[in-house]
Amino acid sequence: MQKLLPCGQIEVDPELMDAVVTRVHRHNLSLPYWAAREHAYLSSDDNDRFSALDMLNHTTFRELGFADLLTRIWDEMLIDVPQRPRLRLAPARVAGQEGAELYVREHLRTVILRVRADRFEQVESLSLFLRREFLHIADMYDSDFGYRPNLVIPDDLAWMKKALAERYRILWDTVVDGRLLRWNLAPADVKPSRWRDFARTFDVLGNECRPAFEWWFIHSSPCHSVLSEFARSPLESWMRQHTLRHEPAVEVYDGTV
Repeated sequence: MQKLLPCGQIEVDPELMDAVVTRVHRHNLSLPYWAAREHAYLSSDDNDRFSALDMLNHTTFRELGFADLLTRIWDEMLIDVPQRPRLRLAPARVAGQEGAELYVREHLRTVILRVRADRFEQVESLSLFLRREFLHIADMYDSDFGYRPNLVIPDDLAWMKKALAERYRILWDTVVDGRLLRWNLAPADVKPSRWRDFARTFDVLGNECRPAFEWWFIHSSPCHSVLSEFARSPLESWMRQHTLRHEPAVEVYDGTV
């Protein structure tokens, strides 16, 4: 059974909730939580036992402040989204599995956000992670962004599918972190960290890599098509943008002396 949090739009997978609560409390075995958990296990009926554990974990999750944290940041990042999706938090085993996935089925949209339970041990780190992922979700539901679940990859670049997806992810992450830093919702060290990822991923830009990074980092209105184009052809796309930005003004002679 999924447990709805107060905003009615967020569900937490019971496996994740159990892992979070037990991990946060694991250093203090004298807490009442452990006695209540042991008591729940005494039930001989499987349904009663699982129901009691779910209720205990749900209550403890709220008491730890995680329900309020999730709903506050959700409201903060999706303030401009008129019809918000349903969010489901699911467990991630390793860091590479973390992140938001968008599933579109006709008129029903559900975002699954995979997260490791150990993130909940550091509230500041967790808050930054949530803001990043929730801002990605806000972009997904911005009609001007024009999100599509899959990249359009030409046949001649099919062999680069994984690399192009990584480029797109790093580029989008750069734009997200730039906005969070300008809004004072991210620490200053996110910029050098993001620059390292960008420089490694877009080394094909050569000497233009740093100017391109700076341009994307201050980009306030990203869109899926432009991100996709840059991911497919970073050098050509950047040089075209660079030429347009530096093209000299053309004087038109009006016939007067």
